[in-house]
Parts: sequence; structure tokens; C-alpha cells
Amino acid sequence: MEIKSIVRGLVWLVYVFIAIVHADDENQDTHAIQAICAGCRFDGGIGYTNHRMDCNKYVMCYKSGKAIRGVERDCGVGKFWDQALLTCRESKDVVCSTDICKNKPSGYTYGHAENCQAYWECSNGVSIGHCCPDGHDFSDTVGCKWSTTCNDTCGTKHVDIECDKEPVPDDDRKFRQRLSGGRHAVMSCAAGTVFRLSTCDCRFAVTPQVSHANCKKEVEMRFIDEKLKDNSGNNVYIYQDNVTISDGQGCFHGNSVIVISRFSNAYIGNELEIVVKFRPGYFANKGLQAIVYNGDCGFTPSIIVATDGSDIVFKLRNEQNLTQTLAQPVPKGKRPTEAIEAVFTLHRHQMRMSSGGSTVSTVFFGNVARSKCGLKLGWGEEYQSFTGCLSY
Repeated sequence: MEIKSIVRGLVWLVYVFIAIVHADDENQDTHAIQAICAGCRFDGGIGYTNHRMDCNKYVMCYKSGKAIRGVERDCGVGKFWDQALLTCRESKDVVCSTDICKNKPSGYTYGHAENCQAYWECSNGVSIGHCCPDGHDFSDTVGCKWSTTCNDTCGTKHVDIECDKEPVPDDDRKFRQRLSGGRHAVMSCAAGTVFRLSTCDCRFAVTPQVSHANCKKEVEMRFIDEKLKDNSGNNVYIYQDNVTISDGQGCFHGNSVIVISRFSNAYIGNELEIVVKFRPGYFANKGLQAIVYNGDCGFTPSIIVATDGSDIVFKLRNEQNLTQTLAQPVPKGKRPTEAIEAVFTLHRHQMRMSSGGSTVSTVFFGNVARSKCGLKLGWGEEYQSFTGCLSY
């Protein structure tokens, strides 16, 4: 009896050890996913990034309290994740640095990690998805073989990224923006545009004929109330983090940001006006601090307004990926408490910046490139965070 008890005890210890090992593996996987998400600041609380090892997967990141969580998602048979377009596409159309077939000869095959009926075949250094016949599964040693245990259906089972906007019944000029916590906010499309669920954004109903004189405010912030809101009449949702609002200004402390998701994937065209009243603060290091920025998560911005305390910089990027830059000195003679007003415009292929009675301009051809990210105030990837105050 004593020997049997000892054996049972040892078996129990083995089971406990195995359970602990599996738990540690799961924790390591979770920590690895969270580490991938840690470098990404999100629009609307959701972000996406490449899986580090598997081209067929991606990581969806979201905020949970103060922590950032990530979950793996599968693209389905024959598809790789395309981080540039934030969707799953045919593997032949995506360049993936971790593709197994990069180092395998054409004709080499290997199984699909999530579908027993599917497999990959190498063709000129790229993995191409295939399906075994119904009633078969794939084996790395014999290929497709008869199976009574494989119940997977071979085909694309990935569902494209869910649109975070919803149409407003009987008014296609507005949409409902989905927010965190199950909340929604009704927002207006830009003048002359209507909401299209098929593209998850506002599009021109007809070819736009924009007149600079008729441009209307899309969003306006005056920093009057403690709860920051849009004063343009469009009811645009504004998110702010660690911005101190008092005495008619919003002050940024180097770890502050205002996010306007309304401009995520928005059409801007070749007519734009940005008016900013700001007071520079502390510059610990020589470098540009972002005031207005519309990039994120590795996406190149198409609108940048920044300052290093000595100069103001205005950058625009067009749809052909060409960037134009303007710069001029910060107006001198301003009292420390006095805000600097700067106006940035794009009109009839002329890009212009005015401040303190001085104006600089240059030529800018084409439309401002769309950005998949919303507009940020006070923060910009690869820029220093703004330390100072905005009064408009």
C-alpha cells in the first residue's frame, strides 16, 4: 500500500509539473504579445500589428484599463497579414519577412497551423495556400491523405476587420463612431460627403468642387470647459489624456495627448486650413515637439505641425508619397504668457504658413494623403511630445 501511495504521489507531481510548464508557456506567449502591442498607440482603442513569427496571423491590440492586451487572429487559408493595408490578403500579394518559403525550394510543402485540410506550397520563395480534397487532411510526410477526424472546412475563414462606425438611419451625412465601453457618438461627415459603410468612411457623393471661401470648420477647440469638447457644431468626439485644462488653455506635460478619431482615413483633398494658438513650454532636448500629427503605429503621417521653441515646422505628404516642408522662426518679442498664433493652409497647390505677420509658402501638388490614423495634438511618433499649452 505504501509503494502504491508513493507511485500515485509521483504521478500527481508529474501532472502538476506539466500543468505549471504549460501555464508558464502560456504566460510567456501572453507577455510576448503584450510586448508587441506596447509600442503602439491606438485610435479608438484598437490597434493591429504583425505576428512576429507567423505571416498567416496578426495581433489585435486593445486597452484594458491601464494595460495593453493583445490577441492572435488567424487570416485563414492562403492569406497573409498586410500591415500597410490593415487586412488579410492573398499571400502572393504580401511581402512577409518570416515566410518559411523564403529559404525553401519551389514545391516544398508544409501544413497549415490552424486548418488540418489546408497546406502551403512554396513557389518562387512565397507560400501559396492549397486545400486537400474533402474527407482528407494534410500530413507533412505523405501529403493529402484520407481522414475521418479532420472536420475543418478549407477556405477563407478570416473575417475582415470590423468597421468601427455605423450608419445613422435616414441621414447619410452622419455616422455613429463606436467608442470604448460600448458607447457611441454621432459625428458628421465633411461638407459634401456622405458615409459609406462599404469603405467605413465618408466619401464624396459626387466629384468635389471645393471653394476655399466656402470651407467650414470641421472641429474647433477653445479649452473653455474642463471637459474638452468640439465647438464647431459637428459634435466631433475628442479624447484627451493627461491634459490640464484651465484659464482658457490646455497644457501638455510631455506625456499628454488629444486624439480626434474623426479624421481616421478621412479624405482631405487639396484644401486645408489649420489654425493653432500655442505657447511653447520646456525643451529638455534639442528637437521638434509635435503639436499636430496624424500618423501612428508605424504609419507615416501626412500632416505635421511641430516646434523646437525656435522654429515652427509645417509638413504635408501627398498621395504620391512626396513630402513638402515649410519652416519659419517663432515670432520674437512675445511675453512668456502670450500665445503664438500660426495659420497653416493648402489652397490651389500653394502650401502656406503665417505667424507673427510673416508668411512663407511653397508649391504642393496633388491631394494630402489619407491617414489610417486620427489626428493627434501634442504627440507624434519619432517626435518629442509637446510641453506647453494650446489656447485654440
